[in-house]
Amino acid sequence: MSWLRPDKMSPSEYSPQKSVDVFEAKYGEVGMRVLECFNHIDPLHVFFEENIDEYIGYARRFMEKMGTRNFNDLKREEITELVRGSFHSDQIGKFVTDADLELLIERVSLIRL
Repeated sequence: MSWLRPDKMSPSEYSPQKSVDVFEAKYGEVGMRVLECFNHIDPLHVFFEENIDEYIGYARRFMEKMGTRNFNDLKREEITELVRGSFHSDQIGKFVTDADLELLIERVSLIRL
């Protein structure tokens, strides 16, 4: 594949919707609500509402770090830790501002099932 030769590019089999469907099947409503929070706050300022899976990796890290804990039992400190842990440490302060993190933490904290 070459960006210099578009006629030689093969079609991609990747489906953002399928990626989201697989994520939802694994993490359920909580995972989808967390993903929606990431998309809504857009802490990296890259979401154009076209790529519904733009923040799926971040939401996946959140859910993996949460593990088997009951989301509704999480305290704000735990949500803060999970949100911050969703990003690589070198992204925080450079690409993700503290203000964006606070907005995301607040939004995730409002999720109740």
